Amino acid sequence: MEYEILWKPSYSCLHCKLSAWEKIKVEPGSMVAMDPTAEIVWKMEWWLLWALWRTFLTWESFFVTDIKANKDNSDIYLAPRSVWDIEKIEISEGKEWIVQWGWFLASTSEIQTNTKFEWFRWFMSWEWLFMIKVSWNGTCWVSSFWAILEYELDWTENFIVDNAHIVAFESSLNYTVKNSWNGFFSAVKNGEWLVCEFSGKGKIYFQTRNVWSFVQELNPFLSNRNASQWNDWLFWWILWG
Repeated sequence: MEYEILWKPSYSCLHCKLSAWEKIKVEPGSMVAMDPTAEIVWKMEWWLLWALWRTFLTWESFFVTDIKANKDNSDIYLAPRSVWDIEKIEISEGKEWIVQWGWFLASTSEIQTNTKFEWFRWFMSWEWLFMIKVSWNGTCWVSSFWAILEYELDWTENFIVDNAHIVAFESSLNYTVKNSWNGFFSAVKNGEWLVCEFSGKGKIYFQTRNVWSFVQELNPFLSNRNASQWNDWLFWWILWG
């Protein structure tokens, strides 16, 4: 499979060129255009209960879409559901990645995904309930809100990323969820809540913006300001898809 990422970072589009009988696994709703001979196959991951479990825990789609090429040089164009960036992650056996829910865009057909539960993070931040563990051999593409940055740790340092900005990281990294304030009123004043502190050796991808903060910036311009909490959630769902 050949691929290129077009129009990075604000309006990214993934262009893949598939050989005959080659497949690509995509998140439903991400297909922009494709060769007319290509075939879209809808399926559930594993079996019914697992599909329901995946949908409930990660908010990913109930069905997974495979696009299969029926001839060589079949063009497929994929894009996130808003003005998001796209980044490639190479997955190899024994080198798993953790992807935040909602940021998975596509992968080669060999890639496997499983739910990773993070109770403490859900309980403390209410930002994400679960993440997705990506494994096996192949290529995975993730998206984010605005641009994606990469940071690589070695054993000699720690690195902190705000919870709302994490896109993906290697599972070999150790991390702890901690507060970023010296008191409750400091958190309210600064608008900063929980962060992840990473250690070990591996890569982290994080986004330059987060959807929730962007929604809050738009809220003062809404006509019905009394329903601010509802409007925040409405805009968040529109942008996230």
